[in-house]
Amino acid sequence: MISQLGEIKIDKLSRKVAEYIIECIDDNGYFRECIQEIAIALGVMLKCVEKALLLVQNLDPAGVG
Repeated sequence: MISQLGEIKIDKLSRKVAEYIIECIDDNGYFRECIQEIAIALGVMLKCVEKALLLVQNLDPAGVG
């Protein structure tokens, strides 16, 4: 999934958050983290995390995240 991000034109902050989200995806393809906690941990607004999560959810394989 990280390699797919390299093919998408997004800003550095969105890329950073999306990479963090991808690292949080478990072996079964589930994202179980709290987006509010991620926003706090990364020092970004919640909307930025929500946007990055939607981006990750649209990557392959379908249904991940």
